[in-house]
Amino acid sequence: MKKIYTLLLAVSASVAVNAQATIITEWNFNDQTTNPSVGEGTLTLIGGIMPWDNPGDDIPAGYSSGCNPVTLLLEDGTGTGNWAYNSTAYPAQGTNPDTAGFLFHTSTEGAVDEVSFIFNLRRSGTASTYFSVFSSLDGTNWDLIATESNMTTDFAAYGGPYLVPNGTNAPQLYIKVVSSFAPGTNQYGATGNYGEGGTIRLDNVRVFTGTLLATEEISTQPIVANTVWYNEAIFNAQGKTAIEVYDISGQKVKSFSGNETFKVNVGDLVKGVYVVKIITANKIITQKVIKK
Repeated sequence: MKKIYTLLLAVSASVAVNAQATIITEWNFNDQTTNPSVGEGTLTLIGGIMPWDNPGDDIPAGYSSGCNPVTLLLEDGTGTGNWAYNSTAYPAQGTNPDTAGFLFHTSTEGAVDEVSFIFNLRRSGTASTYFSVFSSLDGTNWDLIATESNMTTDFAAYGGPYLVPNGTNAPQLYIKVVSSFAPGTNQYGATGNYGEGGTIRLDNVRVFTGTLLATEEISTQPIVANTVWYNEAIFNAQGKTAIEVYDISGQKVKSFSGNETFKVNVGDLVKGVYVVKIITANKIITQKVIKK
């Protein structure tokens, strides 16, 4: 499979100068197809789910308003050309976990650095709260990368970035994002009453090497009240805020959310420098902290 790489260059005072990420394959769905917008690959819906369709409009089945990858705000595709891929007809409650969702296929052949995967996810109130990410080199034997939740019904944050096991220089790489039971149960969680007609949409799906953190501006706004951490981190947020903590390699090591002023125990983090991504309703702010 021929690869077309797009190089993103940026300067980040918190991580490195001239840090870079190489996007191997990206799906942004803005052309209302499942063809990659960068590189080559395929996307298939699996587990019996179907593209969501609104018979009352002339938009092709599967396409709904997408997400601005920087602000995370929902954008009306009819006005901006920003689309996401939307799905429905998920398994009945209590059946077939980790089988229904999105299957991506690409190649990282020629890549020499570690490969990561990232995306935006939005769900309806009746769709599964929990999703899992798996990877495979043959489409048959799967490694679980992560099981996470999106407790909101907005494009609240990225899924990932996730480091893909054995993803470097892989002639065939398969990654699936599927609905999962709530941990420790045999039921799908949901904000409302779970239903098979719930919808899950993805946008800005990327397979890449390097770090995408460097594309975000370092802010001096004091949302992180104490930038030297011992056992506790204090945040001065304005409204609901999602927090993601990354080590200097770009690996996410902690995530949580809060409202207004709140405190989080960070005593489990090892000493070193971290980048904190603060995600609000209309912007992303990135700050550097030191763990003592």
